Formats: sequence, structure tokens, C-alpha cells
Amino acid sequence: MVAGSGCGLLKNGAYDLPLPGGPDAGSNPRTITVKFDSVDGLVPKSMVKVGNIAVGEVESIDVDQSTWTAVVTCKIRNDVDLPANAVAQVRRSSLLGEWFVELSPPAGKADAAQLADGATIGLTRTTQSAPVEEVLGALSLLLTNGGVPQLNTIVKELNAAFDGRGPQFRSLLTQLDGFVGQLDDNKGDIVRAIDALAKLSQTLDSNKTQIAKALDELPAGVKVLADQRQQLVTMLSSLDRLSTVATRVVNESSANTVADLRALVPTLSKLAEAGTDIPNALQIMLTFPFTAGTQGAIHGDYVNLDARVDLDGTTLLNVLLRTVGGQGLGAPLASDPSSIIGGKTASGSTDRTPTTPPATSPTPAPGKNGLANLLGLLGLGAKK
Repeated sequence: MVAGSGCGLLKNGAYDLPLPGGPDAGSNPRTITVKFDSVDGLVPKSMVKVGNIAVGEVESIDVDQSTWTAVVTCKIRNDVDLPANAVAQVRRSSLLGEWFVELSPPAGKADAAQLADGATIGLTRTTQSAPVEEVLGALSLLLTNGGVPQLNTIVKELNAAFDGRGPQFRSLLTQLDGFVGQLDDNKGDIVRAIDALAKLSQTLDSNKTQIAKALDELPAGVKVLADQRQQLVTMLSSLDRLSTVATRVVNESSANTVADLRALVPTLSKLAEAGTDIPNALQIMLTFPFTAGTQGAIHGDYVNLDARVDLDGTTLLNVLLRTVGGQGLGAPLASDPSSIIGGKTASGSTDRTPTTPPATSPTPAPGKNGLANLLGLLGLGAKK
């Protein structure tokens, strides 16, 4: 009865018995969970170390049935300083020593937060060192029935290749070093070229339907070119002859062409001096006989006209009354038309003697036909 009660108290067997000299996790330990792909050799009560210092122990080892990975529950001291992104590794204390769990900060940037109670370190942050038996087994395979004969063959072939060709291989290594240096100097351009190729690939992929359609239609276009091959050859031959003739014409007429261009300089200069006069005149010419300004003046069958006429009495009398004392329409113009109607001179006396002004234009000779003289004066006479 006593033996049965004792077995009931030890749920996990001997692992529940305290070991003398074991790591002390303190009165308020921190519990963390670590997941490993494999924990061969690790058992409960194994030590947990930080920087080769024991800070706790493995409490239990379970299996996650969904992923078939090992789930190790550890208890460590509450005052251990570890970042929240700490990593874990199953290691061996020596060649034939015991296995333990080592906790350490990550190789990169550590989190400012601390590894809290109940935290979990996932598979991405856990590893296991290679067991000694695996290393020795691989070494035995290499030395006994492994790749030593092949390695011997490789060494012999390398010796045969390098025999008597030392300077050439040294030159090759020098050139290779320069080539690698140039690649390193231009790595930015290489990266940009690769990025451009990636963008080109994306563009081609997004337009693959159009590219496939173009490739499907390409044979028909090639067939048309093949059918018209003779015409294309004839056209190219004609172009060759045309270029020969054109070259000869240009060479022979170059002097005349230059002279013609120089002769155009005055004309072009005058056109430039005309400025906006030519465009304005062209606007009027294109709208002749009804310019743009007449649209507001024409209303049906009549035209509105707003004009200001400056009539000078002296000029009218000289034009219409070319006679003084019955001399006829062809008589000289009177210097003072007021004398015709009995006006006074500047001295106050009446003077009917006409004064002939300087001739400005030829006038028709006086004759008996007064109407002909009047028409001639107005520029409407019959031409002979």
C-alpha cells in the first residue's frame, strides 16, 4: 500500500525527483516555450544556459501532433536579461557531454522588449547542433568508402593541368581579379539593368496576348514580302540609280542654286519688313468683295453707311467753276474763288482779275465743247 502511494506521487518517474546541485530557477521562475525540429538527446531536467551560465532547466518535452515538432517547456530565472526575439539552440557541453538548451540574443538587432513569462520561441529562431555521431559517421564514410578516391583523381587532374602552366594561370587569376573588381565597381549599373529587365519582363507578360497575336500574323507578312521580293529589289535598284542622278544634278547645279538663294535675300528681306501687312491684306483678299467688316453693315437689300466728308468750299468752287467772265470750263483756276462772286481782296477792294496759281497737273485745253472739257477735267473723257 505504501509502495503504491509512492508510485502515485511520482507522475513522471525519476524526473520528478530533485537533483542535487541542479540549476536554481528561483522562487518566481519565468516559463517559456521553445519549439525544435528535433531534440535528440535532450531530456527533462536538462540545463538551460545563457552565456554558458545555467539559469534554469527543461521542465517537460512534448510533441505537437499538428506539425510533429518538439515543444520544450523551460523554467528560467526571472532576472535573466533576454530580448523578446531571443534565439535557442540545442547543444552539447563537450564531445561526450550532456545536452542543454542555450538561449542567446539574435545575431542582428535585438528587440528592446524583454522575453516575457509565457513567451514562445518559434521554429524560425531555433536550431540544433550536429550530433557527434553524425559527424564521425560522415567522416568515416568519406575516409573509407566515400569520396577519397574521387578526391585523389581530382588532385591528379589539377596537377596535370597546372604542370608547366604556372605563368598562364597567374595571368588568368590577375585578369579574373580585375574582372571581379570591375563588376564590383559597376554593381549599381548591373542592379539597375536587372531591375530594367524585370520591368521589361513584366511589360511583356502584361502584353503577351498582343505579342501572341503579332507572332500569329507575322508569317502572313513574311509571305507578302517574299511574294514581292522582285518588286522590292527593282525598287532598291531604281533608288540607287535615282541617287546617282540626284547627286550629279546637285553637284552641277549647286552654283546656280546658291546664286538663286542669294537673289532671294532682298525679296525675303522686304517680306520680313512687311511684317503683319501681308497677313492682313490676305484676310481682306480672301473675303473680297464682302470683307468681315461689311457683315454688320448689310441688312437685307440695303447697306448702312456711316461716313464723314470734309468738304472745302474753295476747292469745290475751283473744280466746279473754272470760268471767270465767260472764259469757259478750260480756264485756269482762280486763286481766290470769292472774286467770282464779287468778293473783296485782302486790301478791301473788289478785284475780278484772276490770279493763276502754280500748275499742279495738266488741264484740258479750252474749247467750244464745254461738256467734253468738264469730262476731261474729271478724268472721264474719251480716250483717243
